Amino acid sequence: MTICVSVKTRDGVVLGTDSMSTVTLFGNDGQSMAQKTYSNARKLVQIGELPVGVFAYGLGNLGPRTVISHILEYSRALEPGSDWRVEGIAAGLSEHMSREYSAIHADIEPGPVLGLHVAGYSDGSSLSEEWEMEFPDPPGPNLEMDSHEFRVNREGVTFPFGRLFHGFDPGIVKILLEEGVEQKLLQKS
Repeated sequence: MTICVSVKTRDGVVLGTDSMSTVTLFGNDGQSMAQKTYSNARKLVQIGELPVGVFAYGLGNLGPRTVISHILEYSRALEPGSDWRVEGIAAGLSEHMSREYSAIHADIEPGPVLGLHVAGYSDGSSLSEEWEMEFPDPPGPNLEMDSHEFRVNREGVTFPFGRLFHGFDPGIVKILLEEGVEQKLLQKS
């Protein structure tokens, strides 16, 4: 249960995640059971020395390695150069992770979710952009925010962030309406 947030403004982009990780096992009946939790998982990494970061949510491991170790492997294999774009980094990472994901989860339908969010500055750009990919969906990054969009984005488990961001649980509105509270009364608050 990961909470990941990006805050994108004209002056920069900030990425943040929690650090909790849960090892879950599945019984013969298909029920999941948390076996162990850890409070020191790494879910956020910078791509080399570039002004580009990636956070991961969903799966914590691909086989015996962490998702972050696979991202770092991709990062170390990047060719140094003076002309690079965030889109190209996201596309390359998507290809790399798709191969790794498929090698581990090829026979599982549907496979478990692994989400990656890539954000940063392309060479020569003064505004950041953000790209998203989620496996097992078809590979290839999707533009989440182009360089002229500015907002908060959250991935993983969004419920706690919604409460913090809005000051209340947005789901309460639906419950109150179902219980007969008038719409105009809710709009006042």
